[in-house]
Amino acid sequence: MTTRNAIAQADKLRPNAVDEREKAGWLHSLDTELAETMQVPEPADHWPEDQDMLMPEPASQVYVHYLCAMIDWAQQDMEQYQIDQALYESARAQAAAWWRRTHRPRVSATGARWYP
Repeated sequence: MTTRNAIAQADKLRPNAVDEREKAGWLHSLDTELAETMQVPEPADHWPEDQDMLMPEPASQVYVHYLCAMIDWAQQDMEQYQIDQALYESARAQAAAWWRRTHRPRVSATGARWYP
């Protein structure tokens, strides 16, 4: 999923007046947090250039759920925010679990672990 794709999907679900730069900043913050979970280098922020997000399919919906929650927060719709925050937290847990399952460390004969 790309930055612009995530923003477009969230905008369809939550019509809003939040600036695209702000939403791209939220996505970059999330990608920075996910980079730590994924044990990969922190991504650079190239906005307004469209860029690929770190979490690939099938776990990339975490970005849309996060944006929806942040839009709700910005619009002070606390009831909807609580719902979307719960959806985001669930999607993030599922994304992290998927990442761990598909990127398990390899174990050498000496017991040392490394990621391929």
